Amino acid sequence: MELPLAWTQLRRVCAEQRFAVLATQGLGHPYTSLVAFVALPDLRQILFPTRAGTRKFDNLKANPHVSLLIDNRSNSIADYRDAIAITVIGSASVATSHPAPDSRARLLDRHPSLEVFLSDVDCRFATVDVSEYRLVTRFEEVTILKPTTGPA
Repeated sequence: MELPLAWTQLRRVCAEQRFAVLATQGLGHPYTSLVAFVALPDLRQILFPTRAGTRKFDNLKANPHVSLLIDNRSNSIADYRDAIAITVIGSASVATSHPAPDSRARLLDRHPSLEVFLSDVDCRFATVDVSEYRLVTRFEEVTILKPTTGPA
């Protein structure tokens, strides 16, 4: 796939989709969770909230290597042609206290219904430093995009 088109598709799907599946590792096996996320404009980081003391939180603290799946499937036959799936590979860090106001503002702007959750004393904010995106179209065409070398 042509790289400018791939970056455009990546930006569009990240802007349109509000949730991702987070994969962590803990207790000897993979663990997945649905998370509300926001990608930063330069696509180098992704933010999501979590609650301290959960399995997800404990897994992130024990092993920062994560992946996220973001997709735009509609659960229809057209998905074979039109769906885009993005695997995000990176390393996550979790704030030990409430985040910087700009991180909270970004998440709140994208997910206003999470205001109470984001204000909870046990809410922590995770930042994924993205090493690469794997953009899959037509279920088999894979384009690897690296935010450190691609368009900002």
